Amino acid sequence: MNLSPEDHERVNAAIRGIEKLFKYLETTKGNQVKSVIGVDLEAATECLVDLVESARKADGQRQPGRVIPVENCIELYFHCVQCLRELPDGMAPREWARLNVGWSKQGFQVWCVRHDMNVLHMDFEDQKHPANTNRAVERGQA
Repeated sequence: MNLSPEDHERVNAAIRGIEKLFKYLETTKGNQVKSVIGVDLEAATECLVDLVESARKADGQRQPGRVIPVENCIELYFHCVQCLRELPDGMAPREWARLNVGWSKQGFQVWCVRHDMNVLHMDFEDQKHPANTNRAVERGQA
């Protein structure tokens, strides 16, 4: 589900309105409201909140409280296939690699400088993704 920022705001406003209505009705009429209109407003509100959260996740918006670490969390490295074929004996791929990494119009690209060729080009399909461009600061450094 892809919602524009304006649609997100409208849905959030609707949720706030339903929550206010529910609280008002709950304090003035209690459980009578549920039996009269046949709808559990609390369950309906929770359903709308779940829909909005799903839309936010689908739109690539950052989940509250989710931290993107600055430490090296890489589990699988990218390497140029040609560089791996030409890797000198006794040298680690990390030492031999000559990669440029950066943002492109479509998303993110890894480029081999040695062979002037693409290693990876990831298309984000016009979705926004959170990123952490900070560096880890060692003690005593500013």
